[in-house]
Amino acid sequence: MEEKWEARILGKQDRRACRKLWETVFTEDSAGFLDYYDAYKVLGNECYGIYDREGELASMLQLNPYKMYVNGFTAMSRYVIAVATRPEHRHKGLMRRLLVKSLKDLYDKGLPFVFLMPASEAIYRPFGFRYFYRMNAGRICGEGSRKGTDGLSARRADRRDIPSMVGFSSEILTESFDCYPERDKPYYQTLLAETESEGGGILLFEEEAGEMKACVPFWGEEPVEVREILCRQKDGSFVLEALRGYFNGEITVNGSSFFMNEKKPVIMGRITDVESFLKLFTSEYPVELYMLVTDSLISENEGYYIWKLSPVGSQVRRTERPDLSIGKHWMRCEIQGLFEWLSGARELPVLLEEQAIRLEGLSENAEGELKAAEAIWSGGETGRLRDEMEKWEADLNAVRVCRAPFINEIV
Repeated sequence: MEEKWEARILGKQDRRACRKLWETVFTEDSAGFLDYYDAYKVLGNECYGIYDREGELASMLQLNPYKMYVNGFTAMSRYVIAVATRPEHRHKGLMRRLLVKSLKDLYDKGLPFVFLMPASEAIYRPFGFRYFYRMNAGRICGEGSRKGTDGLSARRADRRDIPSMVGFSSEILTESFDCYPERDKPYYQTLLAETESEGGGILLFEEEAGEMKACVPFWGEEPVEVREILCRQKDGSFVLEALRGYFNGEITVNGSSFFMNEKKPVIMGRITDVESFLKLFTSEYPVELYMLVTDSLISENEGYYIWKLSPVGSQVRRTERPDLSIGKHWMRCEIQGLFEWLSGARELPVLLEEQAIRLEGLSENAEGELKAAEAIWSGGETGRLRDEMEKWEADLNAVRVCRAPFINEIV
């Protein structure tokens, strides 16, 4: 009898099975970390799973909620985590079933996009995920005494410091970045518990007057892994020197808010609902774009869109077929190309050259109609058509894409 492999949403009664599968697959995670995860993440997340005929959880996928700040707008998103399959059930398409169901459910909820930290890029590229956050990283050698350095003292934060960390992070992120998770009190309560679960915490670096200069989550003991350095660009070298004065031995830094000597691709993303995603963007001047979006995984996203943008917002309208009125140019956008363009992951000229975004890319029947209409409109004047192409590319360049994400989430 053939296995059914039904992907479904799991409930509270499945939590023990989820933890057991996690421990089987992710053997590097400590019991302390899993205790933290069960206490802080599981209660508010969504978990999908597939059971085998013996009643054993064969595969799972979890979605952790994040409120994201994107280009001045807020939007709920999900972090895809704990994608795991028991060894004996791998290569049976279980992960695909879980991804398809969860992504379509997120489309139904109107969530604009999801993100994840992949074990391997090759696993998620076929599902339309693309890298869009590249982390500033590096290594430094500490030779300190847990005190910091002259002019910048260091101390470990506790819960009383959470309001100060919220205010400090809001200032830094608003000044320098245009896509990041909202950092409220629950965010820092969770981050403090997460780092403490692995023998770490959050370091605060302050000037003598008590002004906060950097917030530095870390975990581990010799070697230490700094999860993030959040500070102003101009204070970066000062904070690094203070870190050397606090820790001993090699220190790995992941996710600094200023450039170090490495740029590592770490976070991939994917559009889940095109309409909601497009509404997160504005333009330098009023622009009207006509788009055919293709999506091989979420068929509900496929179709024609009229996208009107201005410096203060945008409106999106779907239509059953393209309006072939004279002077209207439609473009075809593959779902991954659309994401890479608007997330700032890749430059528009590259995407145009690869035809991930291209003009006159309609369905086979509509394409002939459109070319015929434009041939009449242009009157054979190639110069005029060239001017229209330049206008179209100028309008695309007027869209304010997301060029500075800052996403250092682990779970």
